[in-house]
Amino acid sequence: MPKDQTLLPRKLSVEDTEFVEKYQPTDYPPNAVTADVILLTIRSGRLAVLLVERANPPQSGSWALPGGHLRPEESIHETALRELAEKTGFAAEPAHLEQLQTYSTPGRDVRDSKMRVTSVAYLAFMPDPGTPRAGSDARYARFWALDDLPGKFNSELTYEDGPALALIMP
Repeated sequence: MPKDQTLLPRKLSVEDTEFVEKYQPTDYPPNAVTADVILLTIRSGRLAVLLVERANPPQSGSWALPGGHLRPEESIHETALRELAEKTGFAAEPAHLEQLQTYSTPGRDVRDSKMRVTSVAYLAFMPDPGTPRAGSDARYARFWALDDLPGKFNSELTYEDGPALALIMP
């Protein structure tokens, strides 16, 4: 959770307590929430975005935004920071990190046949992040100049990251 947001404990009403006791999450279809980070920087005088090559399915071998699943103890903001660090080795918090867009169209993810996946795309800026080191389930991590990406949209990028990347393309 961002440092400026805190939750105050609330006392539940009798009615709310009874509702919570009877509540069955299994009455609803399963859902997952993920965070993906569009990390931008300048490399050799060109605007560049960080991508990782997936080492595992789905879409093993495709280039993707660094990201992953929300854990029960995390805010979505914390998930974005953790996934960025795990997949790229960048432990420092970006100079700027904000939610850009949420993607929840049914069928946008191959996992949707088993579980609905909603993704929150973040936009981040780091002035000089250094060289990324692939970690977690990423095979490689590297910066790509934005003007080198259009030809890759149909062949080497994951299907679910295309709409988020399209928002920042020149």
